[in-house]
Amino acid sequence: MPLFAIIAFDKPDAGALRAETRPAHLDHLHAIQAQVRVAGPLDGPDGKPVGSLIVAEFAALGAAQAFADSDPYAKAGLFAKVRVSAWRQVVPAAYRAATVTVPARSHTITLERSRTMRALLAILAIVVIGLIVAFLFGFIDISQTRTAQLPTIQVSGGQAPAFAVSTAKVDIGTKPKTVEVPKVDVGTKTTNVDVPTVNVSKP
Repeated sequence: MPLFAIIAFDKPDAGALRAETRPAHLDHLHAIQAQVRVAGPLDGPDGKPVGSLIVAEFAALGAAQAFADSDPYAKAGLFAKVRVSAWRQVVPAAYRAATVTVPARSHTITLERSRTMRALLAILAIVVIGLIVAFLFGFIDISQTRTAQLPTIQVSGGQAPAFAVSTAKVDIGTKPKTVEVPKVDVGTKTTNVDVPTVNVSKP
């Protein structure tokens, strides 16, 4: 069956509620003991539990979520946040049961790896989850101590491109040509007209 991780974080100052509900929680966990790969509390810097971690086999995500919802811790309101997610073991190689068939006896014998290997896998899983929790709670902080800078590039030598341009030759000159222009005649003639006169007499 596939593996699922149930990661839960306690509400602040919930130590008394955790201690009171712990026996019922353990009974709930022991009911699927054969499916559990690793389980235990998440501890804070002072060594006191601040959450819970369960990695176990379930048929599907819905089954894992249902198990988490029915946990006495969850029913008592201990958790501030619960996350259920599919989990895939990469390192060390995932545990698998080896099947060997004995023809003479016509039955299958299932060989499991030693308890030591399972213990090592459990320890490694706890370490990995512990690092994740440390990041979530801010116990591990990664900050930049030096800014990035592009390398300095010096360029020397080289030359600008040269171009040869050819243009057409233009000659400007004159040539005689006959054109017609309008003719204007200006003349005079004598005409008699009456012009006003003014006579001034002394008084």
